Amino acid sequence: MEYLKRFLSNLCFCWALLFCTAAKAQWESNWLLGLSAALAEREDKLDLTINHGDEFFSGFSNDQDDNGFVAGILGGYQIRCNDWLFGAELNAQWQDLGQENITAFTDALEHGIELNAQYRQRNIIGLSGRAGYEMFPGFLPYLRLGVLTSRDKLTVVGASLDPASSFDIEGDRQVYRWMGGVGVESPICMLMGLSIRAEYNFQSKGGVVEATGLNFDNVSFAAAHMRPKTHQLLVALVLNFV
Repeated sequence: MEYLKRFLSNLCFCWALLFCTAAKAQWESNWLLGLSAALAEREDKLDLTINHGDEFFSGFSNDQDDNGFVAGILGGYQIRCNDWLFGAELNAQWQDLGQENITAFTDALEHGIELNAQYRQRNIIGLSGRAGYEMFPGFLPYLRLGVLTSRDKLTVVGASLDPASSFDIEGDRQVYRWMGGVGVESPICMLMGLSIRAEYNFQSKGGVVEATGLNFDNVSFAAAHMRPKTHQLLVALVLNFV
């Protein structure tokens, strides 16, 4: 009987605590719109294979690093309960990445090839969720998790004095990848509804983008592929419609 009394008293205490917490909960929600700017680094390896026929194959692999600027626009909806924040956001990005990576190698036919590779992403759209907790007044750390899609294109040009080792190939596809991030948001004093964010974003590897085609001799066949990942350091200015 004593154990039953303790159990019932503890249960009542838990219900009372839950009720008091719910009664004190302050629910707020708002739409938001913002602009972002980021420095980005995209990295992967370019893998190239050339089938020369007659059992002659050439293979080459080279690191491909892109650094550049990213601009974006975002919109979403968020809910706050006391110090907790939960939200969903849709964003579009424009990347100033896709620089030409130039290198050289010697193929199985002992022909020197100058290789020019370029990887570009277009029509970049992301959908993500955000959860944060205001640890101190005006200081809200948060986590982000979502998906990103883009139209990715790989172009590879090989220049050689021999047509059997020269090619100009490209390929594109719709790519989906995971994105995650961690950041902090603070209101801008004296400006109602405006806040500023600083955030690190990671975009995972997505589907393989492959470029294939015949060499200039119309006999040899070249194939190349990439599957990059991206890091971003981002700053955003957000207008909260409160």
